[in-house]
Amino acid sequence: MKTRFWIPVCFCFLSVFASTDLRAQGTSAADAILGVYENPEGERRMEIYKQNGQYFGKITWIRSQDGKARVGDVVLKNLTYASGQWKGKIHMPARNSDFPAVVALPDTNTLQITGKSGFASRSKEWKRVSSGNTEQ
Repeated sequence: MKTRFWIPVCFCFLSVFASTDLRAQGTSAADAILGVYENPEGERRMEIYKQNGQYFGKITWIRSQDGKARVGDVVLKNLTYASGQWKGKIHMPARNSDFPAVVALPDTNTLQITGKSGFASRSKEWKRVSSGNTEQ
């Protein structure tokens, strides 16, 4: 009688621990995007940070202030992680518009951002300059 009682109890505890571990692994995969990246031209840096379970990217450095982008502008918005990529919006300061975006990490130090407008899409690869676990 006592053995029958403990089998379901043990099973419940094991299930809780296993699901907690899986959630932690998913979070760490999603958090791999956190850090500071530099654009291909070496003219801008963007910090990817986490806020309320979503990811955002804001400009933290600009070599010369000749365009419409400003330090502090949030250019990647509401990114959510699923199936190895992040989906959300990219803000284009030059057009003052938001477009759908897909972000991927082809390797640990490369951030590939693809913005879409209608049937057209454009991708850029930013290089990681520092990593970090930044949550705001």
